[in-house]
Amino acid sequence: MDIINQFFKRVILLLSIYYILVYIYLALIRMFYPFELEWMEGGMVGHIVQIFQGHFLYQPPTIEFIPYIYGPFYFYLSALLSKLMGIGFLPLRFLSIIASLGCFILTYAIVKKETGKHFFSVVAVGLFAATYKISGAWFDIARVDSLFVMLVLCGYYVLNYSSHRLSGFLSGFLLSLAFLTKQSALIIAIPLLFAYFFNDIKKSLQAIFTFGIILIITTLTFDWISEGWYSYYIFELPKEHKFLFAKWQTFLFDDYIKDLFVVCGLAFWFIVFSIFTKHFKNDRVLIAFVIGMLVASYSSRLHVGGYLNCLIPAYAGLVILASLSLNKIVDQINSTRTQITLLSFRKNMVIDSKRIISFLTLLFGIYQFIHLYYPPHKQLPTEEDRKAGFQLINQIKEIEGEVLITAHGFYAYMAGKSLHAHGMAVHDILRASKNTPAKQILIDSLTQAINSKRFQAIIQSKWCDFYPKSILKIYSRTQKLPTKNVMIPVTGCYSVPKFIAYPPFDPRRNQ
Repeated sequence: MDIINQFFKRVILLLSIYYILVYIYLALIRMFYPFELEWMEGGMVGHIVQIFQGHFLYQPPTIEFIPYIYGPFYFYLSALLSKLMGIGFLPLRFLSIIASLGCFILTYAIVKKETGKHFFSVVAVGLFAATYKISGAWFDIARVDSLFVMLVLCGYYVLNYSSHRLSGFLSGFLLSLAFLTKQSALIIAIPLLFAYFFNDIKKSLQAIFTFGIILIITTLTFDWISEGWYSYYIFELPKEHKFLFAKWQTFLFDDYIKDLFVVCGLAFWFIVFSIFTKHFKNDRVLIAFVIGMLVASYSSRLHVGGYLNCLIPAYAGLVILASLSLNKIVDQINSTRTQITLLSFRKNMVIDSKRIISFLTLLFGIYQFIHLYYPPHKQLPTEEDRKAGFQLINQIKEIEGEVLITAHGFYAYMAGKSLHAHGMAVHDILRASKNTPAKQILIDSLTQAINSKRFQAIIQSKWCDFYPKSILKIYSRTQKLPTKNVMIPVTGCYSVPKFIAYPPFDPRRNQ
């Protein structure tokens, strides 16, 4: 039995290394793709252009620009990289890749601190890397999530494991940066800091003070600069969006149980084992942290428009607990020997029941890795996608005057034309439940630009095109684009530029 268990452990180790290397390979290949891997990436780069033009991100919503409902840290950090690497997808993806590798390192470090063993630390990283596809193939794209998760993991690590006298302040600082990257950090920080209060009151208060004071100062400062628009985008607007509470069971099964039932089972066992034994005192901070990650992910997933990327924090927390469970079950089996005597026709066979449990656990672990397999090549854009992208940019260049691209506005910038508000940002304001001044300001801006026929052409998409059709309808002459089966984003919304709409023919323009 010991020989078989050792063999299974080697298989799990190899599978872990496989998923880590596959992710690194995909990330390095995708990083240099010159077009969108996901339909909102161009809007992310648009924020960098806005910064480079000397504008503050949070301002009244107009057809020129509307910020996404995220904090500013990712954008300004990306702007620094863009000064070195140039404006485009590359610096933002580079930041996300570095942050994702930071997540791997921190996951390894947390499990190593808890178990003292390299094997389970590598397994934790391998499991997290294996969730790449089921969390949207998102780790490496130009979005905030990898940086957000890295900062949260780093804040936890410093708080729970560092003995430096300033570690409480540093943890609070890191958690505040996580909040300034994505607001879900608040849901994670609250249970974490509360649980750590029972371990070290002084250090916990240091972290709470730092976290709170940075949030207050940044909110007041950014509100002063933006005349209140920062709070509107960061706090008020997200609250105006609906939640899909009716789908809580569907999301629970599809997002967790269906694909990660072994990981979820091991994580659940760890929590139950800790609560009902003397280990809870040592594990409560970690458990509170992971519960915060789960709640943050689940609440974001229930939010209308929440995609698979919302699950990344939850998966990071679950694989840590699952790896700790593996350690308890597989490597801590020699403390007691419970034997089962089986009667056969020839003789009594004595079997160590804990070794059987270890064997079955490792077997399920192997199955979990196999179940998460995905074909790597399907996460890569094709050469046809690349050619179609350059063809589209050239076609946009040939249009005289301004061009509005409703869902892929950065392509206009690539063609040497002006950027305009991304369709998702427009949708965020128009779908708000209240008739706010922001909504009216935006409608007025859109109506004035369209009715004055400011644009020589409007390029629209078949899916995920959220500019109001009632306003765009005067652009009635259409021409299909040659983008069938190409330029389809490898993740996120299925959004491809499909046709060009022109304003009604005006003979005066030719006079």
